[in-house]
Amino acid sequence: MGVAIGDLNSTKSITVTHKKSHMKFQFIDAENLFGPMTLKACVKDYSDKTEHKDVFPYEVINSMNWKEILVKIEPFEYEDFKSQLKGGYSITKDQYDLYLIDFKRFTNRLEYLKYYNNNDTEIMVEPLMNLIDTFEQFNIDVLHHISIASCAYATKHYSTYFPSQFNLETNKQVYYEDFDINTDYSNPNPQAKPFVLSAGY
Repeated sequence: MGVAIGDLNSTKSITVTHKKSHMKFQFIDAENLFGPMTLKACVKDYSDKTEHKDVFPYEVINSMNWKEILVKIEPFEYEDFKSQLKGGYSITKDQYDLYLIDFKRFTNRLEYLKYYNNNDTEIMVEPLMNLIDTFEQFNIDVLHHISIASCAYATKHYSTYFPSQFNLETNKQVYYEDFDINTDYSNPNPQAKPFVLSAGY
């Protein structure tokens, strides 16, 4: 296993290497690319989908009981969603009712867990592909850089030192032809209200 970026409380990247084939898989925290935001905000900003988060009671499973618990054919009880981490239930009664409807499609808890894991990762595919496509038009490989900030820096560097290759053409229109990367575009009006970034929606 590779060295994590960050610290043990805030893992940003993990590399797993297969012992025989030496193939490497790198798992990168989405916050590296999208910045610190909720899943809902990420899906809203970077894709056309709406966020639908399925539910699963993580805390009832451990390394000793997982086989026994996951082979059961009945859905988890509402009490199973009691969370020590959240100091109460991790879902509402309405969310539990939706879970019961979803669970009817599966033969056991393990099959539901597979579905849950797929959905939990699949929701990030479209935002990631959109981000890759956005930077690809500037010949920037998002996955080569460690963060969105480094992608932005690479874009600035590329446009400054290779301007002839940076222009995008669609129907003979050249984008950014009136944009000077060295110009100060800040508002000189002291009466103007500053732009404020908000953490949520």
